[in-house]
This record gives sequence, C-alpha cells and structure tokens, in this order.
Amino acid sequence: MKILFFVILFFHGVIHFLGFAKAFNLKEIKELTLPISQFNGVIWLIAGILFLTSGLLFTFNNNYWWLPAVIGIIISQFLIFTFWKDAKFGSIPNIIVLLVAMVGYANFSFQNMVGLEVKKLLSDIKLDNQIVDPNMISNLPVAVQSWLNYSGIVGKPFIHSVSLNQKVQMKMKSDQTEWYDAEATQYFNVNSSSFIWSVKMEMMTLFQVVGRDKLINGKGEMLIKLLGLLSLVDTKDNSKLNM
Repeated sequence: MKILFFVILFFHGVIHFLGFAKAFNLKEIKELTLPISQFNGVIWLIAGILFLTSGLLFTFNNNYWWLPAVIGIIISQFLIFTFWKDAKFGSIPNIIVLLVAMVGYANFSFQNMVGLEVKKLLSDIKLDNQIVDPNMISNLPVAVQSWLNYSGIVGKPFIHSVSLNQKVQMKMKSDQTEWYDAEATQYFNVNSSSFIWSVKMEMMTLFQVVGRDKLINGKGEMLIKLLGLLSLVDTKDNSKLNM
C-alpha cells in the first residue's frame, strides 16, 4: 500500500509537468487541447514538484510529507478547474492524496499533542543533588537491595526521569488471535509518580492505530484513535485509571 501511494504521488506529479512542457513548447502534447500560457505552465510545474517532494518525504517517513501534498492539491485543483476539459480526471488522484494527507496530518497532530504533554511532564521535574546511600534502601526486601546494589545506583544521584523505547505486540480484543506489531515510548516523572505512554500500531500500511495513556497527579487518561482521526477510546476521570 505504501508503494502504491508513492506511485500515485509520483505519476500524478509527473503528469503535471506535461502542462509545463506544452506551455513552453518543449513537447507536442495532443491530449492537452486548450492553450496554456507560460505563467500557467510554471504553475503546473510547481504543482508537480510539490507532489514529487511529498512522495519523497512520505517514502522517508518524514512527519511533514502531508504539507506539500495539500498545497499541491490546492494548486492542482485550481488548474483542473481552469482546464477542466483536458484535466478533469486529475481530480480523482487529488481526492485520493487528500484523504491520505488528512490521515497524515491527524497522526502528526496527535504526536505533536503527545510531545507537548511530555515536555510539560519533564518540565515539572525538580532536580537536586541528593545521593542514594545504603541506609535509604536498608528497609527494602533483601532481593531488592541486592538488585539495587548490583545496578550501581548506591552512591549516585537520585533518578528523576526515565524514558523507554519499546517494541511490543498488541491486539484490539482479548479474543483476537492475530497480534499486531507496535512501537511505544514512555516517559516517567519519578518525583510525582507520573508517566506518559504513547504507541503506534500498524494494522496494515496506511492503516494505523495511535494511542496515549497518561497518569498525572494521580489522574489517568486513555486515548486511542484509528488513523489518528476516529476515537476508539477516550476515557478520563475514571476510577479504574486513577491512582
């Protein structure tokens, strides 16, 4: 699916170059019967470049790939309306690209929201120079003391924040047999026992589920969205999530 979408972007962009070629008499194009001024030819060229740029950014998983795509769609559709007789069928790939770009923007917006929440979580951390000494762990179970000593934490400054990158397998329902691969990131504010956990699950290419769990000041929230657009779970102020 990812390759197919790139092919659509690529060929849609290349087709726009035909308008530029006709405007500057670089090639005879019988399919374009309406006259194209050199000014409009440059506009056709710009639209084509925007689609190709979007395709390259999409291939390399750049979070901003949707931006040149949307600008390209606006310019392209204006040209299509202007040269409707010759270019009307170009609306079909424009619609396809727009739908996928909406998903791309929704995922970008979701990740941006999580990023701002993480920034706030970590900004609330108050650092100090307190050192972990043996007396602080003396009342813990022997196994825990042994593990902490082995980890080398004794004699070092307190840990105030933790970040984890996880590769996991998930399923949407308990009776589901198939597991989906997912990648997650989690941040902890140790001082306040708060965390934010975000996940991206690939059910199939271009068909993602994104989610965010967080616990801040003892209050939990869970948000799961299909394609970054449709909320599957949006729960807050729930006693089962609060601590």
